[in-house]
Amino acid sequence: MNDLADLQSAAEGGDARAQFDLARRLYDENRPGEALPWLERAAKGGDAQASLALGMRMLTGHGAPMNPKAGGQYIADAARRGDPEACRAFAALAAEGCTMPQDWAGALDALQRGAELGEASCREQLALLTSDNAARAAIEAGDASETIWAQARAAIDIPAWLRTVPGKSLSQAPRIWTFDDFLEPEICAWMIRQADGKLTPAAIYDDTSGAPLKSERRSNTHCVFHPVRADVVQAIVRARIAKVAALPQDHLELLSVLHYDPGQEFRRHVDFLDANLPRLAEELARFGQRLATCLIYLNEDFDGAETEFPVLALKWKGKIGGAILFWNVEPSGALDRRTMHAGRPPTRGEKWLLSQFVREKPQPLPSP
Repeated sequence: MNDLADLQSAAEGGDARAQFDLARRLYDENRPGEALPWLERAAKGGDAQASLALGMRMLTGHGAPMNPKAGGQYIADAARRGDPEACRAFAALAAEGCTMPQDWAGALDALQRGAELGEASCREQLALLTSDNAARAAIEAGDASETIWAQARAAIDIPAWLRTVPGKSLSQAPRIWTFDDFLEPEICAWMIRQADGKLTPAAIYDDTSGAPLKSERRSNTHCVFHPVRADVVQAIVRARIAKVAALPQDHLELLSVLHYDPGQEFRRHVDFLDANLPRLAEELARFGQRLATCLIYLNEDFDGAETEFPVLALKWKGKIGGAILFWNVEPSGALDRRTMHAGRPPTRGEKWLLSQFVREKPQPLPSP
Protein backbone atom coordinates (compact mmCIF):
# COMPACT_ATOMS: atom_id res chain seq x y z
CA MET A 1 0.00 0.00 0.00
CA ASN A 2 2.18 2.79 -1.33
CA ASP A 3 -0.28 5.36 -2.69
CA LEU A 4 -0.65 8.09 -0.08
CA ALA A 5 -4.40 8.47 -0.73
CA ASP A 6 -5.02 4.73 -0.33
CA LEU A 7 -2.85 4.70 2.79
CA GLN A 8 -4.79 7.59 4.31
CA SER A 9 -8.10 5.91 3.46
CA ALA A 10 -7.05 2.70 5.22
CA ALA A 11 -5.73 4.69 8.17
CA GLU A 12 -9.01 6.60 8.48
CA GLY A 13 -10.79 3.24 8.41
CA GLY A 14 -8.99 2.19 11.59
CA ASP A 15 -6.17 0.03 10.18
CA ALA A 16 -3.42 0.45 12.80
CA ARG A 17 -0.69 -0.74 10.43
CA ALA A 18 -1.79 1.77 7.80
CA GLN A 19 -1.85 4.48 10.48
CA PHE A 20 1.74 3.65 11.41
CA ASP A 21 2.86 3.57 7.79
CA LEU A 22 1.13 6.89 7.13
CA ALA A 23 2.84 8.42 10.16
CA ARG A 24 6.23 7.26 8.90
CA ARG A 25 5.56 8.72 5.47
CA LEU A 26 4.60 12.04 6.98
CA TYR A 27 7.65 12.10 9.24
CA ASP A 28 9.84 11.33 6.22
CA GLU A 29 8.26 14.32 4.48
CA ASN A 30 9.07 16.52 7.50
CA ARG A 31 5.42 16.91 8.49
CA PRO A 32 5.59 15.96 12.17
CA GLY A 33 2.47 17.89 13.15
CA GLU A 34 0.40 15.70 10.81
CA ALA A 35 2.36 12.52 11.57
CA LEU A 36 2.10 12.49 15.36
CA PRO A 37 -1.70 12.00 15.63
CA TRP A 38 -1.52 9.00 13.30
CA LEU A 39 1.36 7.53 15.25
CA GLU A 40 -0.59 7.95 18.47
CA ARG A 41 -3.68 6.31 16.95
CA ALA A 42 -1.61 3.37 15.68
CA ALA A 43 0.00 2.88 19.09
CA LYS A 44 -3.33 3.04 20.89
CA GLY A 45 -4.71 0.65 18.28
CA GLY A 46 -2.24 -2.02 19.36
CA ASP A 47 0.55 -1.76 16.79
CA ALA A 48 3.74 -2.70 18.66
CA GLN A 49 6.09 -0.97 16.24
CA ALA A 50 4.05 2.21 16.53
CA SER A 51 4.22 2.02 20.33
CA LEU A 52 8.00 1.64 20.17
CA ALA A 53 8.38 4.51 17.68
CA LEU A 54 6.17 6.81 19.75
CA GLY A 55 7.99 5.88 22.94
CA MET A 56 11.37 6.61 21.39
CA ARG A 57 10.19 9.98 20.10
CA MET A 58 8.86 10.88 23.54
CA LEU A 59 12.21 9.97 25.08
CA THR A 60 14.10 12.25 22.71
CA GLY A 61 11.62 14.99 21.91
CA HIS A 62 12.09 14.37 18.19
CA GLY A 63 8.73 14.51 16.42
CA ALA A 64 6.72 14.37 19.65
CA PRO A 65 6.58 16.38 22.88
CA MET A 66 9.26 15.13 25.25
CA ASN A 67 7.57 12.96 27.90
CA PRO A 68 10.02 10.35 29.22
CA LYS A 69 7.58 8.65 31.59
CA ALA A 70 4.91 8.16 28.94
CA GLY A 71 7.61 7.18 26.43
CA GLY A 72 8.84 4.44 28.75
CA GLN A 73 5.29 3.15 29.13
CA TYR A 74 4.83 2.96 25.36
CA ILE A 75 8.11 1.05 25.02
CA ALA A 76 7.06 -1.32 27.81
CA ASP A 77 3.77 -1.92 25.98
CA ALA A 78 5.60 -2.64 22.73
CA ALA A 79 7.84 -5.12 24.55
CA ARG A 80 4.82 -6.87 26.06
CA ARG A 81 3.37 -7.15 22.56
CA GLY A 82 6.51 -8.94 21.40
CA ASP A 83 8.48 -6.35 19.45
CA PRO A 84 12.14 -7.51 19.58
CA GLU A 85 13.71 -4.03 19.48
CA ALA A 86 11.29 -2.85 22.18
CA CYS A 87 12.50 -5.71 24.38
CA ARG A 88 16.07 -4.44 24.01
CA ALA A 89 15.05 -0.85 24.74
CA PHE A 90 12.87 -1.78 27.72
CA ALA A 91 15.66 -3.93 29.18
CA ALA A 92 18.01 -0.93 29.12
CA LEU A 93 15.45 1.43 30.69
CA ALA A 94 14.54 -1.06 33.43
CA ALA A 95 18.19 -1.79 34.27
CA GLU A 96 19.00 1.92 34.44
CA GLY A 97 15.82 2.89 36.29
CA CYS A 98 15.18 5.47 33.57
CA THR A 99 11.51 6.59 33.29
CA MET A 100 10.56 3.71 35.61
CA PRO A 101 11.75 2.10 38.87
CA GLN A 102 14.97 0.16 38.50
CA ASP A 103 14.15 -3.51 37.91
CA TRP A 104 17.07 -5.83 37.18
CA ALA A 105 14.90 -8.94 37.02
CA GLY A 106 12.54 -7.25 34.58
CA ALA A 107 15.50 -6.15 32.49
CA LEU A 108 16.85 -9.69 32.25
CA ASP A 109 13.40 -11.05 31.43
CA ALA A 110 13.19 -8.54 28.58
CA LEU A 111 16.64 -9.57 27.35
CA GLN A 112 15.52 -13.20 27.33
CA ARG A 113 12.31 -12.38 25.45
CA GLY A 114 14.19 -10.26 22.93
CA ALA A 115 16.73 -13.03 22.41
CA GLU A 116 13.94 -15.56 21.84
CA LEU A 117 12.54 -13.20 19.21
CA GLY A 118 15.93 -12.99 17.49
CA GLU A 119 17.12 -9.54 18.61
CA ALA A 120 20.90 -9.59 18.16
CA SER A 121 21.92 -7.25 20.99
CA CYS A 122 19.77 -9.13 23.52
CA ARG A 123 21.47 -12.36 22.51
CA GLU A 124 24.94 -10.82 22.73
CA GLN A 125 24.24 -9.32 26.15
CA LEU A 126 22.96 -12.63 27.52
CA ALA A 127 26.10 -14.36 26.26
CA LEU A 128 28.28 -11.69 27.85
CA LEU A 129 26.56 -11.61 31.23
CA THR A 130 25.77 -15.28 31.84
CA SER A 131 28.00 -17.41 34.05
CA ASP A 132 26.87 -20.56 32.21
CA ASN A 133 29.89 -21.27 30.00
CA ALA A 134 28.09 -23.94 28.00
CA ALA A 135 25.26 -21.57 27.17
CA ARG A 136 27.72 -18.83 26.24
CA ALA A 137 29.68 -21.16 23.96
CA ALA A 138 26.51 -22.33 22.24
CA ILE A 139 25.29 -18.77 21.67
CA GLU A 140 28.65 -17.59 20.34
CA ALA A 141 28.89 -20.61 18.05
CA GLY A 142 25.41 -19.98 16.66
CA ASP A 143 24.20 -23.36 17.96
CA ALA A 144 21.66 -21.99 20.41
CA SER A 145 18.58 -24.11 21.03
CA GLU A 146 15.15 -22.73 21.87
CA THR A 147 15.81 -23.22 25.57
CA ILE A 148 19.30 -21.72 25.68
CA TRP A 149 18.08 -18.16 26.31
CA ALA A 150 16.29 -19.11 29.52
CA GLN A 151 19.33 -21.14 30.54
CA ALA A 152 21.64 -18.17 29.97
CA ARG A 153 19.33 -15.72 31.73
CA ALA A 154 18.98 -17.99 34.78
CA ALA A 155 22.77 -17.96 35.24
CA ILE A 156 23.15 -14.16 35.35
CA ASP A 157 24.10 -13.10 38.87
CA ILE A 158 23.32 -9.39 39.14
CA PRO A 159 24.69 -9.02 42.72
CA ALA A 160 28.00 -10.45 41.49
CA TRP A 161 28.06 -8.03 38.56
CA LEU A 162 27.37 -5.16 40.96
CA ARG A 163 30.19 -6.16 43.27
CA THR A 164 32.09 -3.56 45.25
CA VAL A 165 35.40 -2.87 43.53
CA PRO A 166 38.28 -2.17 45.96
CA GLY A 167 40.30 0.95 45.34
CA LYS A 168 43.38 2.72 46.61
CA SER A 169 44.06 6.37 47.31
CA LEU A 170 46.36 8.09 44.83
CA SER A 171 45.95 11.49 46.48
CA GLN A 172 44.14 12.70 49.57
CA ALA A 173 44.07 16.37 48.57
CA PRO A 174 42.64 16.46 46.01
CA ARG A 175 40.75 13.20 46.51
CA ILE A 176 41.81 10.74 43.82
CA TRP A 177 41.20 6.99 43.87
CA THR A 178 42.31 4.31 41.43
CA PHE A 179 40.81 0.89 40.86
CA ASP A 180 42.57 -2.03 39.22
CA ASP A 181 40.29 -4.36 37.24
CA PHE A 182 37.27 -2.09 37.67
CA LEU A 183 35.81 -3.59 34.49
CA GLU A 184 36.34 -7.03 32.99
CA PRO A 185 38.17 -7.03 29.62
CA GLU A 186 35.10 -8.41 27.87
CA ILE A 187 33.01 -5.50 29.18
CA CYS A 188 35.66 -3.07 27.95
CA ALA A 189 35.58 -4.69 24.51
CA TRP A 190 31.78 -4.44 24.52
CA MET A 191 31.91 -0.71 25.23
CA ILE A 192 34.38 -0.16 22.40
CA ARG A 193 32.15 -2.07 19.99
CA GLN A 194 29.12 0.00 20.96
CA ALA A 195 30.98 3.25 20.30
CA ASP A 196 32.94 2.26 17.21
CA GLY A 197 31.39 3.76 14.09
CA LYS A 198 29.36 6.29 16.10
CA LEU A 199 32.14 8.72 17.02
CA THR A 200 31.75 12.47 16.59
CA PRO A 201 34.14 15.37 17.36
CA ALA A 202 34.25 16.09 21.07
CA ALA A 203 33.56 19.61 22.33
CA ILE A 204 34.14 21.81 25.37
CA TYR A 205 31.90 24.25 27.24
CA ASP A 206 31.91 27.73 25.68
CA ASP A 207 32.94 30.19 28.43
CA THR A 208 30.38 32.75 27.27
CA SER A 209 27.31 30.76 26.29
CA GLY A 210 27.84 27.48 28.14
CA ALA A 211 27.02 25.67 24.90
CA PRO A 212 29.19 22.90 23.39
CA LEU A 213 32.03 24.39 21.37
CA LYS A 214 34.56 22.76 19.05
CA SER A 215 38.01 23.89 20.12
CA GLU A 216 41.64 23.23 19.25
CA ARG A 217 42.09 22.46 22.96
CA ARG A 218 40.28 19.19 22.33
CA SER A 219 40.93 17.11 19.23
CA ASN A 220 39.60 13.66 20.22
CA THR A 221 36.24 12.11 19.26
CA HIS A 222 33.56 10.60 21.45
CA CYS A 223 30.25 8.73 21.53
CA VAL A 224 27.61 9.78 24.07
CA PHE A 225 25.04 7.15 24.99
CA HIS A 226 21.52 8.49 25.39
CA PRO A 227 19.19 5.89 27.01
CA VAL A 228 17.64 5.16 23.61
CA ARG A 229 21.08 3.77 22.62
CA ALA A 230 21.97 2.22 25.99
CA ASP A 231 21.89 -1.40 27.17
CA VAL A 232 21.94 -3.55 30.30
CA VAL A 233 25.74 -3.88 30.21
CA GLN A 234 26.12 -0.10 30.33
CA ALA A 235 23.67 0.08 33.25
CA ILE A 236 25.89 -2.36 35.16
CA VAL A 237 28.95 -0.19 34.48
CA ARG A 238 27.10 2.90 35.68
CA ALA A 239 25.84 1.11 38.79
CA ARG A 240 29.42 0.22 39.73
CA ILE A 241 30.53 3.82 39.27
CA ALA A 242 27.63 5.10 41.38
CA LYS A 243 28.59 2.64 44.12
CA VAL A 244 32.22 3.78 44.39
CA ALA A 245 31.11 7.42 44.22
CA ALA A 246 28.55 6.68 46.97
CA LEU A 247 25.81 8.56 45.12
CA PRO A 248 22.57 7.39 43.49
CA GLN A 249 22.74 6.18 39.91
CA ASP A 250 20.41 8.94 38.74
CA HIS A 251 23.11 11.48 39.65
CA LEU A 252 25.19 10.30 36.68
CA GLU A 253 25.33 12.30 33.47
CA LEU A 254 25.12 10.43 30.18
CA LEU A 255 27.91 7.93 29.76
CA SER A 256 30.42 8.53 26.98
CA VAL A 257 33.29 6.68 25.33
CA LEU A 258 36.27 8.75 24.22
CA HIS A 259 38.62 7.86 21.38
CA TYR A 260 42.09 9.25 20.72
CA ASP A 261 44.10 8.62 17.57
CA PRO A 262 47.86 9.30 17.71
CA GLY A 263 48.43 12.99 18.40
CA GLN A 264 44.87 13.69 19.54
CA GLU A 265 44.50 15.16 23.02
CA PHE A 266 42.36 17.06 25.49
CA ARG A 267 44.54 19.85 26.84
CA ARG A 268 44.55 21.02 30.44
CA HIS A 269 41.05 21.65 31.78
CA VAL A 270 38.83 21.23 34.81
CA ASP A 271 35.56 19.32 34.95
CA PHE A 272 33.74 21.38 37.58
CA LEU A 273 31.35 24.12 36.48
CA ASP A 274 32.25 27.70 37.35
CA ALA A 275 29.31 29.68 38.76
CA ASN A 276 31.02 32.92 37.69
CA LEU A 277 30.01 32.13 34.11
CA PRO A 278 26.31 33.13 33.75
CA ARG A 279 25.12 30.20 31.62
CA LEU A 280 26.95 27.70 33.79
CA ALA A 281 25.46 29.30 36.90
CA GLU A 282 22.02 28.59 35.46
CA GLU A 283 22.95 24.96 34.82
CA LEU A 284 24.38 24.62 38.32
CA ALA A 285 21.17 25.86 39.85
CA ARG A 286 19.16 23.29 37.90
CA PHE A 287 21.39 20.23 37.86
CA GLY A 288 24.00 20.77 40.59
CA GLN A 289 27.79 20.70 40.49
CA ARG A 290 29.82 18.11 38.61
CA LEU A 291 31.20 16.58 41.79
CA ALA A 292 33.39 13.79 40.44
CA THR A 293 34.81 12.28 37.29
CA CYS A 294 35.40 8.60 36.59
CA LEU A 295 37.66 7.52 33.71
CA ILE A 296 38.12 3.88 32.72
CA TYR A 297 40.77 2.67 30.28
CA LEU A 298 39.14 0.30 27.79
CA ASN A 299 42.33 -0.83 26.04
CA GLU A 300 46.07 -0.73 26.57
CA ASP A 301 47.71 -1.39 23.19
CA PHE A 302 49.06 2.15 22.83
CA ASP A 303 51.92 4.30 24.08
CA GLY A 304 51.61 7.58 25.95
CA ALA A 305 48.07 8.88 26.49
CA GLU A 306 48.28 9.22 30.25
CA THR A 307 45.79 11.18 32.34
CA GLU A 308 47.94 14.03 33.66
CA PHE A 309 47.40 16.22 36.74
CA PRO A 310 49.97 19.01 36.19
CA VAL A 311 49.43 20.77 39.53
CA LEU A 312 50.23 17.48 41.28
CA ALA A 313 53.08 16.56 38.89
CA LEU A 314 51.21 13.29 38.47
CA LYS A 315 50.50 11.09 35.47
CA TRP A 316 48.35 7.94 35.58
CA LYS A 317 47.66 5.29 32.98
CA GLY A 318 45.40 2.32 33.61
CA LYS A 319 45.56 -1.18 32.25
CA ILE A 320 42.46 -2.60 30.53
CA GLY A 321 39.56 -2.03 32.91
CA GLY A 322 41.56 0.23 35.24
CA ALA A 323 39.66 3.24 36.59
CA ILE A 324 40.43 6.55 38.23
CA LEU A 325 37.87 8.53 40.24
CA PHE A 326 38.68 12.08 41.26
CA TRP A 327 36.58 14.63 43.10
CA ASN A 328 36.33 18.03 41.42
CA VAL A 329 35.35 19.67 44.71
CA GLU A 330 36.81 19.66 48.19
CA PRO A 331 34.86 18.01 51.05
CA SER A 332 33.54 21.48 51.89
CA GLY A 333 32.10 21.78 48.39
CA ALA A 334 34.65 24.39 47.28
CA LEU A 335 35.98 23.98 43.75
CA ASP A 336 39.25 22.07 43.78
CA ARG A 337 41.42 23.63 41.09
CA ARG A 338 44.16 21.09 41.79
CA THR A 339 42.08 18.65 39.74
CA MET A 340 43.11 20.38 36.52
CA HIS A 341 43.99 17.51 34.20
CA ALA A 342 44.73 16.63 30.60
CA GLY A 343 44.21 13.67 28.31
CA ARG A 344 47.67 13.27 26.83
CA PRO A 345 47.94 12.13 23.19
CA PRO A 346 48.88 8.59 22.21
CA THR A 347 52.26 8.37 20.52
CA ARG A 348 51.43 4.96 19.08
CA GLY A 349 48.09 3.19 18.69
CA GLU A 350 44.62 4.41 19.58
CA LYS A 351 43.23 4.96 23.05
CA TRP A 352 39.69 4.13 24.16
CA LEU A 353 38.44 5.60 27.42
CA LEU A 354 35.09 5.52 29.20
CA SER A 355 34.10 8.82 30.83
CA GLN A 356 31.41 9.31 33.45
CA PHE A 357 30.58 12.53 35.32
CA VAL A 358 28.80 12.44 38.68
CA ARG A 359 26.54 15.34 39.59
CA GLU A 360 25.25 16.85 42.79
CA LYS A 361 21.57 16.41 41.85
CA PRO A 362 19.49 13.83 39.96
CA GLN A 363 19.82 14.33 36.23
CA PRO A 364 16.91 14.83 33.83
CA LEU A 365 16.73 12.95 30.57
CA PRO A 366 18.22 15.27 27.92
CA SER A 367 17.38 15.30 24.24
CA PRO A 368 20.22 13.66 22.26
